[in-house]
Amino acid sequence: AEASGIIHLLRPYAHNVGKQLVKSPKLYFTDTGLVCHLLNLQNGKELSNSYLAGNIFENFIVNEIKKSWAHNGKEANFYFYRDNTGMEIDLIIHAHGKYSCVEIKSKTSPDTHDAKWLNKAEDLLPDLAENASIVCMTEKAFPISPSIVAHSIWQI
Repeated sequence: AEASGIIHLLRPYAHNVGKQLVKSPKLYFTDTGLVCHLLNLQNGKELSNSYLAGNIFENFIVNEIKKSWAHNGKEANFYFYRDNTGMEIDLIIHAHGKYSCVEIKSKTSPDTHDAKWLNKAEDLLPDLAENASIVCMTEKAFPISPSIVAHSIWQI
């Protein structure tokens, strides 16, 4: 199915980690409009009221980030992180020898609670702490903490 271009798989980050990790990839659809059609979500209100709204938003953001990198001729490896304690980082981008951690939230005003796994990554996975951000529905970028910035979906 991945060869058809309908889906793509995001592989787990598992480099030199001393924890029990989730090793199965995450599946994303390349067309979130198709996902909404298959779920019979017929308008934005139905989508925002759906229990899957956050998942579809995450799917959309991952697609847009990957497309942005490809469109700009840049190469990167994309991963996610999840361990047996429930810690999860939605997207890890490895490019130019650096890692960037991205949390994806379908809200307008994320706070320090929304950045909890990004903060924990700084302690547990120091190689991943280079750049951390939350992509969300905010109008403009703002700092969550000294090392984490919330970015607007419209600026990715």
